[in-house]
Amino acid sequence: MSLSNWLTLGAVLAGSAAAASPVTIEGFATPESVALTDTAAYVSNIGAQLDPFSHDGDGFISKLGLDGTVTKLHAIDGLDSPKGLTVLNGTLYVADIDRILGFDLTTMAQVFNAQVPGDAPMLLNAIEPMGDTLLVSDTLRSTLYSLAPDTGTYTELATGIDGANGITWNAEQNAATIAGVGADFGGSTMYRWSPTEGLSQIPDAPFGFLDGIVTLDDQTVLVSDWHQFDPVPGDIYAVNTANGDTKQLDLGTTVRAPADFAYDAANGKIWVPQMHDGRVSIIDLPTE
Repeated sequence: MSLSNWLTLGAVLAGSAAAASPVTIEGFATPESVALTDTAAYVSNIGAQLDPFSHDGDGFISKLGLDGTVTKLHAIDGLDSPKGLTVLNGTLYVADIDRILGFDLTTMAQVFNAQVPGDAPMLLNAIEPMGDTLLVSDTLRSTLYSLAPDTGTYTELATGIDGANGITWNAEQNAATIAGVGADFGGSTMYRWSPTEGLSQIPDAPFGFLDGIVTLDDQTVLVSDWHQFDPVPGDIYAVNTANGDTKQLDLGTTVRAPADFAYDAANGKIWVPQMHDGRVSIIDLPTE
């Protein structure tokens, strides 16, 4: 990114205290991920307990308006521990421990189910479109997969991503950036993967309990950091994917356990699920 762009970003972050007050929506059950469309927001709820491995059937998906109004708290029921969400070609895809499920956005009917292969412990976590394919992270296997929605076939793209968690795809760079949490949930860093160059660790990127990640511009991503599993204030950083240069955002509010957040580029907002507190905050990213 050019120097002028970094200076502009610095001004944005420095002025973030002047942003409008966040809109906070309460009443979720361990919210983990947010996905946005032009008309709605969807939130995955792991369930009453923060147990990402439990096959207990109490997980669900909520539907909200873009103003934060809850349209239907239980829009989709009967999931186990749903985490990452994404929308592709009219289907809402959900990572649910060992499978990716898909639901038609018009009817909310299930239209897709792809079980991850193998017997090794698994924890499918984040999903991100890459063209008409899905990128999927597996935290316990430290692996990045592609998943073909037409066939339900998984392809292993990279291993050695310590606790692979959030994913963001940059079509202009033809590369994904992956946030790690540690396969033992002890912390990790950030990685880059491309079909032509393979996997590499981003130099000087932050080390932490990293979770959600979104693309801000051509060389900048936003990434969330819990710092630790216990309920302490977390952070969101802007990170240069070329050199790891990192700036902490002043959100003007406290976010604890900031998980797989979404970026509303058209309105300059981020939707941040806070797992420990059962809430989602809509926070402005101000510009000059």
